[in-house]
Amino acid sequence: MGNFLVKSQILKVKSQKLKVERAAAHYAFVFAFAFAFTACGDADVTGLIAGTSEGVEKRAEYSLSWNEANGFQTIISSQDDYQLCIVGDTHFGTSENFAKVEAVAENSTLAIVVVGDISTGKKDDYQKAAELFANSTSKIIPVIGNHDLYFGGWQYFKEYFGSSMYYFEVQTPAAKDLHICLDSGNGTLGKTQTNWLKDVFSTKRANYRHCFVYSHTNMYRSNWSQSPSSNMPLEETYRLMDLFSKNRVNAVIMAHDHSREEIVFNKVQYITLDALLDGAKNASYVIMTVDKGFAYQFNLIAE
Repeated sequence: MGNFLVKSQILKVKSQKLKVERAAAHYAFVFAFAFAFTACGDADVTGLIAGTSEGVEKRAEYSLSWNEANGFQTIISSQDDYQLCIVGDTHFGTSENFAKVEAVAENSTLAIVVVGDISTGKKDDYQKAAELFANSTSKIIPVIGNHDLYFGGWQYFKEYFGSSMYYFEVQTPAAKDLHICLDSGNGTLGKTQTNWLKDVFSTKRANYRHCFVYSHTNMYRSNWSQSPSSNMPLEETYRLMDLFSKNRVNAVIMAHDHSREEIVFNKVQYITLDALLDGAKNASYVIMTVDKGFAYQFNLIAE
């Protein structure tokens, strides 16, 4: 009996030692990664842990007020079919790739949807983005991403672009389509935004032919080249996918991982975009064509 107790105590000590060693290794990795991460001038280390500006609930409250005061926009298409140009992860500063997309989109698409990480979060880069969008020959639809919140970036997003959760509609001679832009910059929609989304579906969805959702943070991930970029929590992902399926969402278009992904689940098409930022490998944009159905195509940026 005595030997058993001694062996038991030894095992407990070894187990505690292993836990300490694992914890030490974990924190060593976190601090080493944080050091390397902050060596990049466009990185805000606090963004690894939590949002660096007002949380998603406060942004949702602001957006609800902004939407009530400013309403939602309707884009008119003179034809039954129309096209949208969709890009993600522009990360302004520089904008050579975006200029190439503008040249393509100018005469053939109704708008360019930028699915998050428009900027680095810094004020100067927001100003560049706002100037580019204001002078663009295309209508620009901005969706907020996690990098847009770095360095206190929310104050600049709302100054230049307003709401971070909203919808717009496209009116054709034949029908109307609903396009919903979500704020997933913190990797979650939060309670207020989720309730708003449910309300949009319950009160608006039946009035529209098609429905498309845009979210920067993606729901599927098989490419780990951008590790440690994150997805939404699994429980929230399950609830949202169920909500999208029940409300006949045609497609959910996402970004964040800088690498394309195409998955169909419960009759909903999930599309993750390549990055558009200058210098990105396989930088591309999507042209989505909508009529009685919808189709989309990835297009590589010409050298």
